[in-house]
Amino acid sequence: MGNQLKETPGALSAARIISQITNPCFLSIVMLLAITFSKSNRFYKLAEWGIIVFLFLMLLPVLYVIRRTRFNWKNIKLIYYPMLFLKEHPTDILILGVVCGLPCWVILNCLNAPSQILNTLFALLITAMVIALVNLRYRASFHLAGVTVLIYISVATWGLLILCLVLIVPPTIWAKYRLHDHDIAQMLLGIALGLVITSLTLYWLG
Repeated sequence: MGNQLKETPGALSAARIISQITNPCFLSIVMLLAITFSKSNRFYKLAEWGIIVFLFLMLLPVLYVIRRTRFNWKNIKLIYYPMLFLKEHPTDILILGVVCGLPCWVILNCLNAPSQILNTLFALLITAMVIALVNLRYRASFHLAGVTVLIYISVATWGLLILCLVLIVPPTIWAKYRLHDHDIAQMLLGIALGLVITSLTLYWLG
């Protein structure tokens, strides 16, 4: 009966919802825009930084996935969930990091974006590329690594009260395990990489 309970549709649905809500690809956009709004009261700066983030971190990666999958109705889910494609193609993550992530960071730096935006983007970029390299031989969880980076940067940006975001980690681990996306070791490795890379980013970039 225990095994039957584990396979209930309700549990699977809950796991999928949690996984989608905590998707670091979308959360990173939300956080970068939140930092943008909290660090500037000049509308043209908000628009400028926001457009750059949207263009390089959302629009161009989605167009890249469309091109790589030679868009058809069978692949339509990949357009809405690019990670479905990218997690199976780690070399494409490296390509997107160089083609989209790096230019985005350089342009925002030239536009005098807040350090919190630059640190977040840099930590996520390096984390994605390191995990992509790891995943050529193994399978670390970028999902947990990305969530870890975002929580860490959030605490560094807005203070210890934001540490309550750590509460989303256990259900995220449960969801990814429940969906058979990763085992515990792969998720712990992702968390460890996120912590180490973010710590080094904040130490180097300040």
